[in-house]
This record gives sequence, structure tokens and C-alpha cells, in this order.
Amino acid sequence: MRATQSASEHGSKPRTGRRQRRIGITMLVAGIIVLVAAFAPTSANAVIPNSSLAPVGPATYNQNCSGVDPTTQALLQGLFPPNGVLVLPSQISTNAINSPSDGEDFTLQVTYTTTLPAFLVSVAQSAGTTTLNQTNTTSSLSATSGATGTVTSTDPGPTQINLPGPSEQARDIQFTQGPFDVTFTRSGTGTPVELTPGTVTTTSDTGTIALQLSCTPSDVTPLTLNDQAGPPPPPTTVSVTTLPFTPPTTAPASAGGGGTSGSGTGSATVTRTTALARTGFHAELLYVGIALLGAGYALSLAGRRVARASARSG
Repeated sequence: MRATQSASEHGSKPRTGRRQRRIGITMLVAGIIVLVAAFAPTSANAVIPNSSLAPVGPATYNQNCSGVDPTTQALLQGLFPPNGVLVLPSQISTNAINSPSDGEDFTLQVTYTTTLPAFLVSVAQSAGTTTLNQTNTTSSLSATSGATGTVTSTDPGPTQINLPGPSEQARDIQFTQGPFDVTFTRSGTGTPVELTPGTVTTTSDTGTIALQLSCTPSDVTPLTLNDQAGPPPPPTTVSVTTLPFTPPTTAPASAGGGGTSGSGTGSATVTRTTALARTGFHAELLYVGIALLGAGYALSLAGRRVARASARSG
């Protein structure tokens, strides 16, 4: 009876060793597969659940406006020698949305706010201008990080801007245009989205003269949006801070310009560029893969030792 039990025990040890080795090899293979998955490109649907893409703050920049036609050029040359460039502090604000996945289109609502400096308002007052109408305004916005696409928003107007009366003190005046729906394509979940303003064209009608302007941006702080945990927060009102403005040393007796707050309706068209390649890294899969490799190696090694010990004792 004892001999039979001893033979059974010796027979079970090689089987146990082989079983451990098979399990260990399986875990090694699984670990390698998991490690490969850890460094695989991010799926188009890989987005943190219940997250939002929220703006850090408004974009701030200066519009450097030059005349398109000879009349506007001559007027601005007299107001702003020697280059005839009108500088308008500006901002772009937007809303938070649910975080889009890589390769997914997302739509924001953007509002443009422009400040007319007090000096320009005083010149308009001296010329008897009481209102200013903005028409045929086009504003471009390009994704420069975290997304692709270029959007041109068109506001046919008119957007009426009321000026202070002749007896009132001149002050900085702001007017808004929008909101406009703008659509981009997400590229790189986790990377901040940066939207940069481009050239603006517009016609400003003072009632006696229509100023045709083309404005290029400078001193740009892009409109930046980050992914953050939680649903989109409710919209908030963004206060606009006027950038410093230095008036020219001389000014002609008559000119036009100015504005208070105004609004306009518009449409948006989108031109898309090629989407960026999607890349990703999954730290949790890396840790799981390393654990599987370690456990598989240990089981495989233990199985070999059990099999060798059984062979020697046999």
C-alpha cells in the first residue's frame, strides 16, 4: 500500500510541474499582448467618461486695421500717422461642451467683442456721428493645437452701435458680434485645444462715409480649452478688459467711428485640414502587463524546478 502511494505521489509531481509551466507560459504571452496594447494608438472613442472641454478664458488680441479703399486709407492716415493703422483691442469667448473623442467633430459658439478706444469715440462725436453700422464682417478662426480646421464666420449685419451723445464724455466702447457656431475636428484627446484668430474684414458705416477695413491680429493669446472631469459648467459672463491705447499726437477735424454693445446674426462655413495622427499611452495596461510577465515567469520557473526534482527523486 505504501509503495503504491509513493508511486502515485511521484507521478503527480511531474504533472503539477508541467501544469505550472503551461500556466506560466500562458501568463507570459498574455503579458506581452497587454504591453503591446499599452503602447497602441488611442482609439477614436477613447475619451474620459463624464468629462467636458472647457475654456480657460477668452482669447485676447489686437486688430490692426488698414483701409481697403483709397478713401478709408486717407482717413486712417490722417488719424494714425505714419502707417494709417487703427488698433482695436478684441476678445473671443466661447462655451464649454462635452469632451469629443479623437477624430470627432465638435461645435462651439463663439462671440467676438471689439473695443473702440475713447479717442476714436471723441473724434466721432466731434464729427456729429451718433451711430455706427457694421456690415459684411468676416472673421476667421483656426485650430492650432488639439484640433484641426479653419472656420470663417460671416455676419452680413447690420449691427447698429450707438455712440455717446455730443455732450457726453468720450469713453471706451465695446460691441459684440455673434454667437456663431464653429465646428472643428478633435485631434489628440488630453491635449489642450487652441483656436487662433485670423484676418477680419468689415465695413463700418458712419452715415456719411463707409469705411472698408481689413484687420490682422497681433499680440494674440489663443482661445484655449482643456479637458476636465465632470459635465460642462453653466455658461458665465466674461468681462472684457480694454488693452492700453496710445492716441496719436494730432487728429483731423472730422472722422467716423465708435460703438456701444451691438449684436448681429451670422453664418459660418468650415474648411477642414487633414486630421493629425492619433497616438496614446495607457499606464494601467503597462502595469498589468508587467505583473503578468512577472507572475508567468515565476510560475514557469517553479514548474521547471518541480519537474526536475521529481525526475531526480524518480
